[in-house]
Amino acid sequence: MEQEVELPQKFKLIFSFLVLLAGLGLYLYWAASYDAWTDIGLYAISAPIIGFGLVGIFLYTRKEIEEEDQ
Repeated sequence: MEQEVELPQKFKLIFSFLVLLAGLGLYLYWAASYDAWTDIGLYAISAPIIGFGLVGIFLYTRKEIEEEDQ
């Protein structure tokens, strides 16, 4: 029988920050390297990555606030 491993909450927050930084880093690096600040393809890749990072941070902080209220 398999047991689920619970990840520490801090790990989830750190991972979300890394995803956010990866999205921002990708956008800044690619735009600066190829002078493509308004490239729709770049937006299509970096926006979801940045979005996942922001959502992860939001969910972590919401859970932390709910735990403090209880």
